Amino acid sequence: MPQPRSAGDAGSTSLGDFDLGRQIGSGAFGKVCEATSKRDLPYGAKGAVFAIKIYHADVLTREDRMRLEREYRTGLTLRHPNLVRFHDLVIDGEHSFLVMDLCDGQNLIRWRQSNPDPSGDFVLQFVTQMLEVLEFLHSSGRIHRDIKPTNINVDSEGRVRLLDYGLVLDLRDETRTTPNGDRCLGTLQYAAPETIFEKAYDHKYSPKSDLYSLGATLYYLLYGVQIFDSFKTTSDLIEAKRQHNISFSRRFEELGYPFHSGDPYSLWPAFGSIGITFDH
Repeated sequence: MPQPRSAGDAGSTSLGDFDLGRQIGSGAFGKVCEATSKRDLPYGAKGAVFAIKIYHADVLTREDRMRLEREYRTGLTLRHPNLVRFHDLVIDGEHSFLVMDLCDGQNLIRWRQSNPDPSGDFVLQFVTQMLEVLEFLHSSGRIHRDIKPTNINVDSEGRVRLLDYGLVLDLRDETRTTPNGDRCLGTLQYAAPETIFEKAYDHKYSPKSDLYSLGATLYYLLYGVQIFDSFKTTSDLIEAKRQHNISFSRRFEELGYPFHSGDPYSLWPAFGSIGITFDH
C-alpha cells in the first residue's frame, strides 16, 4: 500500500509533482485546488488533472495527521462509481496535501440553491445512487458517519459522489476505539443520536446511523431547509436528540418516511414508499 511521502520544495503555484490551478474550495483545514501533474505518475499521465486538498501546516496536530493517514488508507481501498478516489498523500513539516479525483459539479447545498425545484426523477436518481454507495460501504463493514449535503457532489449529468472519509468506521476492526465520549462526531443537524452520544449508546453503531443522516439530507434536497431548523439554539437541538424528543415536518411523513419514532435505531427510511409517491 502506498505510504505518505514528503512534499519537497513547493512554490506558490506549484506543489510537489503538480502545477496548481484555480481554488475550488476552502475551510478551516486549508483549501482545495485544481492541479495538473507535471510528469507521469503511477495513477495518471503527465497533464492529468486532479483535486488537491492542501492542509495548513500550523493546524495539523499529531492526532490530525494520524487521522489523515487513516482517511487516506481508507480512501485507497474504496472503489465505487459514487465514491471519490484517493491517489496520494504527502505529509511533511511545511506542506501536506491529499490527491484525489477532480469532481465536475458542486456540493448538494450549491446544487440545491441552483435548482430550487428538483424533479421527482432527480430525487429518485439521487436516492438510488446514495443507497447503492451506502450498501457498498456497509457490505464491507464500514459506516461513513458524516452523510450531509456538503459531503455529496452532484455533477452536470446527475452523478452523485460521496466525499470525505475522515469519520469512516470499520466495524471489523476489533482494536478500534471511540474516545470522544459525548462529543459530537459529524454534523449535528444530520448526525444520528448514537453518533452524537457515543458513550450513552455504548458505541453501538449500525448502518442505520448513515440512513438516518441520509434521511435528513433528503429532507434538505426536497425542501431546501434543514430538517431541524425549528430549534433556536444548538443546545436545544442537542437536548432534543438526547431525549429522543424530535418533531418532524408532516411533509416528510406524507411521503411515508417513518421519522416519528423516538428510537434512533428504527429511524430508517422507507425509500420504497418515497419512490412510489414520486412515481405517482
